[in-house]
Amino acid sequence: MSFIKRLFGIPPERPPWEGLVVHLADTPSCSYRYLRRLLRRLRPDWIVHTGDLVDDVKLGLYPQLEKLYAERLSRLLDILEEGPSQVILVMGNHDAASRVRARARSSQILTEPANLTLGRLSLRVAHGPEGIMTDPQPMNLFGHDLTLRSGMREEKLFLNGIEGIHLICPTTGLFRRLRYPIGTDDSRLLRRRCRP
Repeated sequence: MSFIKRLFGIPPERPPWEGLVVHLADTPSCSYRYLRRLLRRLRPDWIVHTGDLVDDVKLGLYPQLEKLYAERLSRLLDILEEGPSQVILVMGNHDAASRVRARARSSQILTEPANLTLGRLSLRVAHGPEGIMTDPQPMNLFGHDLTLRSGMREEKLFLNGIEGIHLICPTTGLFRRLRYPIGTDDSRLLRRRCRP
């Protein structure tokens, strides 16, 4: 296995599961090249992004950056919609749903928390923890911040997409967490750029 694959945690092949869900959250644009390589290798059946698609452009704080957001959003949507995966996008507090709707070709766009069934997996998706806690399902996917960490609570699984990229088997609920590229957290917090 190459140094890059070990460093960034790209699996050498798709897990031997019946179906595959990839969960992402709060993705700064410096992670897009890595995501393209990862998604091409895994060929997931579903991609679930729980918001803040361009997390290094804090559109909720700086609305004057909408043009930059649109440019970077276009790059991400090209990556997410490149393959045959069903793409589900939950809008975050730094997303412009109108821009996403105008640019997305095939993605399902959610502006509110929602309950979904992927394969045999019942799950709830929301941008932040507060949207998950209103009606938790057997599996719950979210991001936004670290006020709620991944783990089991009252026999329900909570997976925070800021902590890592989750690969999930939709028939068994098994999951594996991969690391984001080095510097992703710094880029999310606008401290510095991450390495592509």
